[in-house]
Amino acid sequence: ELIAQDSLSFHRLTMPQISVIFFNQSSNKALADKAVRQALAHAISKDEMVASVLDPVFYSPIDSPVFTSSFAYKNDIKKYAYDTATAARILKEAGWEHAQVADEDIAKAEKEKESKDAAVKESAEKLISIGKGTWLKKKDEFLTIRLTTVDKTENSMVIDAVMKYWEPLGVKVFPEIAPVASMQSEVIKPKNFEALFYGITLGVDPDPYAFWHSSQIERGLNISSFSNKEADKILEEARQSVDQGKRRELYARFQDIIAEELPAIFLYSSAYDYVQDKKVKGFGTNTIYYPRDRFSDVADWYLKTGREIDW
Repeated sequence: ELIAQDSLSFHRLTMPQISVIFFNQSSNKALADKAVRQALAHAISKDEMVASVLDPVFYSPIDSPVFTSSFAYKNDIKKYAYDTATAARILKEAGWEHAQVADEDIAKAEKEKESKDAAVKESAEKLISIGKGTWLKKKDEFLTIRLTTVDKTENSMVIDAVMKYWEPLGVKVFPEIAPVASMQSEVIKPKNFEALFYGITLGVDPDPYAFWHSSQIERGLNISSFSNKEADKILEEARQSVDQGKRRELYARFQDIIAEELPAIFLYSSAYDYVQDKKVKGFGTNTIYYPRDRFSDVADWYLKTGREIDW
């Protein structure tokens, strides 16, 4: 309805909001293995997700915790191209083998879940929850991931897509939708998740200390509980320097560490659409960091033009 109105102008602004799958390595033993995290990254086609599930006009794939328009962004970091063969190979080399769960296995588990033996009962209930199919298994454990997100239509669409990428590999995904009101208190702060699809907003300065320094695990925004001594040192040094060149070098190394350790999968960034009446002229903003920044050049806006005669 808005697009059909010729009286309106549309401004698509860049905004440093990024959507990420954070891994909680302490709540899921499989995710504590870097190889598994890297395989999961190779199994997702970000380009396809943006094109088919979202909208390439509004969303762009990303690979880094530093926003692409920042002076600190490093383009040539290690990236995980969509490659299911590579993902499968990595998982196999990590010791995960395919195991078939047939109808008879489920039928047997249905009987065993009534057992008085706690271990037998727990094993049966787990198998029933996994269900029929071909799943990855290592020793006696299946590769399962509880994937949580906030209750929002876009988020639900994305985790549905992630499931369609991961499950053909043999990874059983249990989607979990959490209410907006309880996300911070019941999910993020107590680290009550195994993998969390969540959006964060970066600041004007590229300093990612709040999201990735180990001191921020308990009292800050370090959602993945990422802890790396070299990364800590880099983040401390970079935020104390006023030399942009030095900071660029430090943040480049930091991005290399994140790309290798992969405590999270960086999926995409989103644009901010601002609609104005066509009568308003002079709007020249391209990038904003907060919604209010769309008024940063308001002093240059005008409604009427006049002809000036030079004598």
